[in-house]
Amino acid sequence: MISWLNNSIHNQMYLFSVYPEGFKELALAESESFEDYDHFCWNGQPRMNEWQPPKIEWFEDEFSSDSDETPDITSISGIIAISERAHAALKDLFINQVEFLPTIGPDEKSTWYLVNITNVLPIMESSKSKFKVKKNGNIGLCEQAYINEPDSKNKIYEVKGFEPHIFIDNDVKNTIENAL
Repeated sequence: MISWLNNSIHNQMYLFSVYPEGFKELALAESESFEDYDHFCWNGQPRMNEWQPPKIEWFEDEFSSDSDETPDITSISGIIAISERAHAALKDLFINQVEFLPTIGPDEKSTWYLVNITNVLPIMESSKSKFKVKKNGNIGLCEQAYINEPDSKNKIYEVKGFEPHIFIDNDVKNTIENAL
């Protein structure tokens, strides 16, 4: 399931979240290591030049079921993963804003892509945002971010200092809802 949280009145920006409840979710194959992929903590850094496609498989646990639907958009350890069909629908919208990193599996018939968002914008005003203060006085995670409106050319982005929240515009939301 994909959830939308409308973030802005003017440019219709949405918070993009993937909750795979009732849908299949992906996992790295047992032969793969999260350490080889920097635990998927890329922070907007390009990966394509050194990318070695990992082997992936459908995640199964006590909550999984054979009746779970195969989605076009799901997740793998918090990273968005998309099918070939979703890739075809979204690739032209995301030019110079994401990398589509191919994977091996989960079946021979199709390629899945991990979405590495390289468009990280410095639009959070820290002085107006609220951060959790730890008992030792250190500043923790941002609890409430004050985010300036981005330029309208940004179709998908993360906000520097407020990762891993992903924002998309109305064009992307409509493409996902209508084409997938």
